[in-house]
Amino acid sequence: MNKIDPSYPVDFSRFLISLRKYEVATSQKHIEPPCDEVQKETRSILLKTLCLDEDSYIMPDLSKRYPPMSLADSYRDFNFKDKSKSVLAHKRGSFIPKNDPHFLVSVEPMKFLQEPENFSKQSVAVTQDKRHVVQQQAQRSCGAAVAAMVILAHGKTPDWQSLYMTNLSSDKDILQWIKKAGLEPLSTIILCNDKAPILQSLIDEAGPLMVTIAHPEMGGHKIILDRVFQDSDEAAIREPYHGLALRVRLSTILSWMQDSVIQAVSNRAEA
Repeated sequence: MNKIDPSYPVDFSRFLISLRKYEVATSQKHIEPPCDEVQKETRSILLKTLCLDEDSYIMPDLSKRYPPMSLADSYRDFNFKDKSKSVLAHKRGSFIPKNDPHFLVSVEPMKFLQEPENFSKQSVAVTQDKRHVVQQQAQRSCGAAVAAMVILAHGKTPDWQSLYMTNLSSDKDILQWIKKAGLEPLSTIILCNDKAPILQSLIDEAGPLMVTIAHPEMGGHKIILDRVFQDSDEAAIREPYHGLALRVRLSTILSWMQDSVIQAVSNRAEA
């Protein structure tokens, strides 16, 4: 079976148009699913175009992936009869800068998993290299989401409720969530200007980094930094607001990044 290269750059317009054509064609009652060899080959080509394989790894639609409203969120006007008609105090943002066409390098395919109780659909997934992606379940619960991703990597259970009951969090909260899962948090402050080699060294030693950034549109935000590619100026990250695994421009991430990073390791008492 042909696997998808996660670094394969995606043409989103082609992807969405092809997907709509395929969904429309297969939804018509008088059109049968592909059956003969020619149709099977056509379907196979289409699936590759859509970056979809037979193991249910799909390319998520960026335009639809926003966190749901939560009772923990801040509202300007709350509709008790229909929460969907409520007005949030903060407008919906986007992690992908509209004025930087070179920021997004690629989006990685994901396989969606069974989400916990009270979570929105397709909010928990795994990449082809088995990294968990968890979408925050409140407008400002990114800290709880990045903690959950790192905790899952260690085979532990996160505080799922924190993802929809958090409205802003500090590094102190993240440290507590890590400890609650039976792991040991590591906090590092990087004060030098050339952060990239130090970041990759930390990742090599103790796994992914929980990083705080000052995003130009979203403000303070937390992401997972999985790998640094200095030669190509790329970074592999997991972003909780949209719930995506991305390749983005490393130099941009570094320009947004704060000095403090957090990791989690197995508790020495258990080792």
